[in-house]
Amino acid sequence: MNYIQWCVAKPNKLGGLGHKEWLVEYTKWLFGPFPYHRKGRPLFAHGNYNPRTGCRKEVNLVDGPDSSVTIFKNDPIILEVMGVNYIIGDADRSGDTIENDSDIIRALDFEDEMHSRGKVEFKNINDKHFTNLSSCIEHTRTDPFQFSVSKNNPYLAEWDVPMPSGSHRGAMSSQLLLLKIPKVGEYLLKFEARSFSDFESCGIYQIIVTERDFKSNEPSSWQPNLKNRYRDISDRVVSVTTGKILSLHDDRPHHLVQKRKRT
Repeated sequence: MNYIQWCVAKPNKLGGLGHKEWLVEYTKWLFGPFPYHRKGRPLFAHGNYNPRTGCRKEVNLVDGPDSSVTIFKNDPIILEVMGVNYIIGDADRSGDTIENDSDIIRALDFEDEMHSRGKVEFKNINDKHFTNLSSCIEHTRTDPFQFSVSKNNPYLAEWDVPMPSGSHRGAMSSQLLLLKIPKVGEYLLKFEARSFSDFESCGIYQIIVTERDFKSNEPSSWQPNLKNRYRDISDRVVSVTTGKILSLHDDRPHHLVQKRKRT
């Protein structure tokens, strides 16, 4: 199967939106009150940003889809491989306060130069090998825009510099991959990128794809048999960037630990 054909390249659109528009939607979702996947909605995928916690995992390694994600065929998948966010009032890498749109752009320019090009791999659970989708990553940046940060967002207080709630003007710059899956089944998506000496984004997602039942708006009765399906990753995940083993022993499988400004 040529999974590269399932990726969406610029300037093509996915679900009626282009890369920049999806990055705006990702920003709203990331800083909103409920930054988790909900069935029937676009899947916004992202990684862990704290190397001490290892790789973010939305994958069940034993028996059951509790920590995986379920989507319908052709639902938009927006993968933020690596990114950065700055808002007016932030301090840039030099410690200078960002006061206007020009300062935001200058800070993003510097950050982008520090990022390695990320790698993305994808396969059906029955495939022997992953397919490399790295060529489909598109560097994408929003224009500065106004967005809201929810005081109920569960992640914000845990950043090294907490993101304040309320209305902000800022912009995002990201390595973005847009994907749709047109066939029912079980899939694995893993990715990684690096920036600076202490910063890594990595994740692995188990994605269950079902038919949409338009009468009930629920998945069909197709149920995967997940037990012992992931022997190749049950003890370790090999980094798609470095070839080294990444820890999968974070006991908080749904927890995003994220440095301030990293998205």
